[in-house]
Order: sequence, then structure tokens, then C-alpha cells
Amino acid sequence: MLSEKRTIVPLISSGLFDFQSEQFYMRKTIGCGIFSFVVYAIASWMLLTFAVGWPAIAFAADEKTAAKSKDEENEPPPKPKAVTLTTADQIPLKATYYPGSKEENSIPIILVHATKGDRSDLEDLALYLQGLGHAVIAPDLRGHGENPHFTIKPADYDAIIAHDMEAVKRFLRDENNEKKLNIDALCIVGVGSGAVVAINYARADWSYLPLSSGKQGQDVKALVMISPDLSIKGLGAKDALADPLIRANLSVLVIYGEKNSKAAKEAKLVYQAFERYHPTPPPAEALEKQDLFKVTPATALQGAKLLNEENFKSDLQGNIGKFIELRLVKKAFPWALRRNPLEK
Repeated sequence: MLSEKRTIVPLISSGLFDFQSEQFYMRKTIGCGIFSFVVYAIASWMLLTFAVGWPAIAFAADEKTAAKSKDEENEPPPKPKAVTLTTADQIPLKATYYPGSKEENSIPIILVHATKGDRSDLEDLALYLQGLGHAVIAPDLRGHGENPHFTIKPADYDAIIAHDMEAVKRFLRDENNEKKLNIDALCIVGVGSGAVVAINYARADWSYLPLSSGKQGQDVKALVMISPDLSIKGLGAKDALADPLIRANLSVLVIYGEKNSKAAKEAKLVYQAFERYHPTPPPAEALEKQDLFKVTPATALQGAKLLNEENFKSDLQGNIGKFIELRLVKKAFPWALRRNPLEK
């Protein structure tokens, strides 16, 4: 956590959820008058919970339901387990799976590490998200982590998107069909070059149009891009950022340290590519309809170093968790059995 002297100031002005200079604020213009004051007060209290975690005030509820919820909260999440995935081109991939605890209501989340990184960089985030009930999987991409190492070439990034990420999704689809998660509410978190992989895989997923026999894709509904690169070894984000389906259908959270000018410049370009297609909702509808956010700590740290820095870790995890709650958990995507329509 940050220093106890930190001030947490929720403001309403421009529609962006920011973390800057050790302050959290959402901008949105509020008019004058009593109604606006009431909207401001309610929205400020609710937005404060986005920055610091769950609300401190509980609404009245049936005692039996409340007791059941308390028992579920006290129950430890399932133990993470090591899994080995096999890609379509027969490459084995090591991964860690953190099962969800909400059965078919569990949100599936794929964590994608950066070049020269591995899944261990995202372990703390995975455990935090699992603790919220989500089903999280963190793979080592080919050539990384516990997999055989080799020099990654541009063609390998095409294979990572076409085969590695698809193998991860196939695993999640199988979990979906056992009612252990809801694949239709898929979130991908990408760090650094992993963010380029994430958005390009989201584009590929949305290119699979539904067949009469069922859905093939269009499951990725949210992206968290931490210190996103614009390109890596020939794989760029430009085409994916320009894709109308990506612009229109994804909720996006961009995180970067604002004190590193190069990294901040690239991350801002990513954010701005979405900005014009995600209009700012009215203040009273912000929590329900806002689907583009940014978090910009006052630091030069980026990527996994930013995510795991003790001064920022708790707040960043809380913001990611709240983003997923607002854009996926509360949207209640219907669960469905998902067979691959191309498989017999």
C-alpha cells in the first residue's frame, strides 16, 4: 500500500479513472444544483470504492443469504495447479491455472507476460484475482519460462497468437463446459509486449463470426494493457487498434507509469486509439456504462516491475479487480455450453 499520508480524492470531470500523484480521481463534468450535488456525492462514494477496494457499507440483506456469503468469503480458493497445454503445432506449454470459486459465474482471465518474462511475473496478480472468485490462467509462451528456450523470431509471434493463445482458450472452453467458468466473459491482461499479443489475439477472436451451429469466438470482452508496447519484432498493435470490432466491443483499462516519457507516449497512443470510440457517459451512468479507463501512477516503473512494486501493487490490483467487476461481473453474460462447431 502507499504511505498513510496518501490522499484519496475522487473528483468528477472527464470520464477517465486515473491514478496520479498518489491520488485517484475520475473526471466528469457535473452541473450545478441539488440534483448534481446528489449525483456527485453518490458517484464519488462509489468511485472511491474503485480505488480502495470493496465498499465499507453493506446494504441490508436477508440474514441467511448474508451468512452464506460470509461463509463463501472465508472459504479459501482452490489451490493453483500446474498444467501442460499442447498447441495445434504440437508445442507443449507450461502454465499455472488458478481455478475460480463461483462455478459458471467465474470470470476467466488470461495473463500474458512480456518478452524476457514468464508467468511467475504475474503470480501475485493471479492470486489476487483468484481470491475474488475468478478463474485465472498464466501460461509461459513458447520460448519462455519453463518451456524450451530459443530465439523468438517474428514468425513465432504469429504462432503465439494462432496456437499458444488458442491452446489456452481451448483449456478454458473445456472448463466452461464443466460449468467452472463463463468463457463468454473472457478478459486478457497483457504486460508490455504481452499487451500486443493480447490485443492481436482479441482481434483474431472477434474475427470468428458465429455459425448456425454455434459461436466460434467473440468471447474476449475486456482488455487490461499494462505498459503496452506498440510493436514487438514485427508484430504491431496498429491494425488491431484500428479494427472496428475491437474498438466497439471491448472494455479497456490502460496502466502505465507516467514518469517514463517513452513508455507513456506509447501507452497514450494506445489509449487515444480507443478514446474517440468510447464516448463519456453522463455522470449518473458512469459506473454502468463507462468502458474505457486509465491508471497512471507517478513513477518511471513499467510492466511487471510496476505491477509488483510494493508501493503500487495493492492499488493496481484493486483497480484491475474493480474494472473486471464493473465491466464483466456486473454485466451478467449468459453461460452456455460451448462446443467447437468445427469439431465433430
